[in-house]
Formats: sequence, structure tokens, C-alpha cells
Amino acid sequence: MVFRVTIFGAESTGKTTLSKALTERFNSGEWGAGSAEHRMEFARFWLEHTGAPVTEDSMKDIWRGQYLVQKSVNPSLPYVFQDTDLYSTIGYWEFSESLDNLGIPYRIYDDAYNLRSDLYLLTPSNIPFESDPLRFGGDKREFSDDMWVEYLNSMDLPFRVLTADTLAERVEQSMSFMVDVIRKRIRTHV
Repeated sequence: MVFRVTIFGAESTGKTTLSKALTERFNSGEWGAGSAEHRMEFARFWLEHTGAPVTEDSMKDIWRGQYLVQKSVNPSLPYVFQDTDLYSTIGYWEFSESLDNLGIPYRIYDDAYNLRSDLYLLTPSNIPFESDPLRFGGDKREFSDDMWVEYLNSMDLPFRVLTADTLAERVEQSMSFMVDVIRKRIRTHV
């Protein structure tokens, strides 16, 4: 059983930082040393190394790369933390004014569904924005927290919204949400 958690949300809300911190927490020995792995978003790697503008073609490359990243999860580890997944890719593709969302291949929805996570943790925009040339919004958050909540609901994904604004509190709140979901899963299978 692999329990997959995707950190989700707007630009510069601490998704990568939180997913790395959760992986470290699970690998610290408290939950079993070496029991978790971290999966980074393919889009950042791709855009950093190609310098490609975000176009319909580059989004297709990002889709394929993100799919492979998610497929390569080590099935012997019980926990996987991702700082994005294919649903994020779809969301940015659908909501971007610079992309023609009619060009989204339907198969990406099937891939996202087949690789969906057990829990999505939405990181709110309650921390300072850090500018980055690769961020979708450039020097500001392009998409709101409410938009991402609506999106997660529309995709019928299991999610919780974090409220904490420090990393330590976000880790603890995430752990609590995970325990709740795992407990429900265990109780439904007994």
C-alpha cells in the first residue's frame, strides 16, 4: 500500500518546502526510517533546463514528464509526498489566460485520475510571495486559494486546506490530516 499525498495550491505557497519537510519527518525514524520519498514537479525541471516558454507544446511535454515522475514511485515505500501532480498541471493549463485550454488532451484527465493521490493538502497564500521567473504568475500569485478549492471540489479530490503559516505548524497539521485519512481507510477495511 502506497499512501500518496500531493501538496497543492497557488504559486509560492510553500508546496516544495512542505513536501520535503514531510518526507524528512517520515524518514527520521519516528515513522520508520526510509519509509517515504519526495517527488518534485517536472515542470520546474523542464522549464529550468529548456528555457522553453509555456506553450501548448511545452505543456504537453510537462504532462508527459509529470506522468513519468508519478509512475516511477517506489512501490515498496509506504509514503510518497509530491509537490505537484497531473491535476496541478491540468489546473494551470485550464486557468492560464496565455494558453488555449481547448487544446488540453483528454487523456491527461485519465492519467491524472489513474495516478491521483490519497490526500491533497492545499497550502494557503498566507506566507510571503517569493518572486521567481519560472512562476506562472511571474511576480505575483496568478491564482487564488478559492480558485484552487473550487478546482479540487470540481475534480472530486480528497483534500484538506491547511491554515498554519509556519513550516513546523504546517507539518503537524498535515500529519493530523494524514492520520485521519489513514484511520478512515483502515476502519473501512476491517
